[in-house]
Amino acid sequence: MDKEDKKSKEEIRVSSDVLSQINLRKSFINQEVMREKLLMRELNYFVVEELKKMGLDTKKIYKVSDDGVVNILDEKEKKEES
Repeated sequence: MDKEDKKSKEEIRVSSDVLSQINLRKSFINQEVMREKLLMRELNYFVVEELKKMGLDTKKIYKVSDDGVVNILDEKEKKEES
């Protein structure tokens, strides 16, 4: 039993080249995630501005479908969207 415990605690290390590649890819993914968040923020701002132009109360939460239908979400739907 002790041998199995020792084996499970062994560490396997990757080479520094592999570690460098892993970190580079993580960095790239993080940049892409941040870029996507910025794009979504821009899209949300655009939607809010367009809803204001339509005279809708922008304090309410809306869901705009892909075909352009605007639905007001109730409390239950707001939580599901989050």
